[in-house]
Amino acid sequence: MIITRLTGGLGNQLFQYGMARRLAEQHHAEVLLDTSGYGPNGEFRPNGLTAFNRPVALFRFRIKARMALPNEIARLRDDFYRAATRDRIVRQIRRAWPRFLWNGSHIVERQYRFQPEALGWPDDVYLQGYWQSPKYFEDIAPLIRQELEATEPLVVEAANETVARLKARFSSVVSLHVRRGDLAHAHETLRKKNITCGAPVTIQYIARAIDQFDSETCFFVFSDSPKDIAWCRENIRAKNLEFSTAESDLWDFTAMALCDHHIIANSTFSWWAAWLNPRTDKRVIAPQVWSTPQSRVQMPTDDLLPETWIKL
Repeated sequence: MIITRLTGGLGNQLFQYGMARRLAEQHHAEVLLDTSGYGPNGEFRPNGLTAFNRPVALFRFRIKARMALPNEIARLRDDFYRAATRDRIVRQIRRAWPRFLWNGSHIVERQYRFQPEALGWPDDVYLQGYWQSPKYFEDIAPLIRQELEATEPLVVEAANETVARLKARFSSVVSLHVRRGDLAHAHETLRKKNITCGAPVTIQYIARAIDQFDSETCFFVFSDSPKDIAWCRENIRAKNLEFSTAESDLWDFTAMALCDHHIIANSTFSWWAAWLNPRTDKRVIAPQVWSTPQSRVQMPTDDLLPETWIKL
């Protein structure tokens, strides 16, 4: 069995699933999900950002996984993985004696970097990390795309109809994702500059990305809330603009993936929508920098963004 600890929103969960699914496929094993980091209102987030808690969303797709039982988690998870003083002391001792009080089945990711050795890890492991690189699962990409189809037919049908109508009117349709929500609140309201995923993308980035396409292109704009869509209406300039007013994250995600091309934010949500588009001629524009200089942990993008994507 491969147990993966879920954390974060949909985009993060999809990376965690992709990594676990790759190992499970290699070992003919099953994927188990540890959702213990989520409460009844979603994942715990720092003070000031609790309004942006993220729920477990993986089960809205055709994933091949089940919930991990407490005894299964206990068998593979490190007893000293938490932030308690006792646990920190044990982990410090392990710097000299790595196997101290542990057999090594709990694997913790290093900082946002692709770890090639991960592709050779054994069965019966507990994975903790974000695993934000397609290099972990690119050799089973068709399988991942198949299993990450949404399971809610009404949502899928409505998204398909909307995007099809736009494609009938315009030469091409480009999804334009502007992640504001938690990032805008953290950086503009709370003025916290140390958030790893950085501030919202700038108007300058959006304008440069739009300039990569011809004037007859339709830009289908997605953001977090009606307030954020209003910001987009006031600030984004292009000849042909459409704005999503859906109140469903799954609808937005599905519609994004159906577009011809993509302008993504510093967001794994729109990263995945772009990656799931199977078109070989798609153009994906992505921000080169995802972190602010003040971030405690910098998020490199060379392992995250495919070589064929355009970085601005």
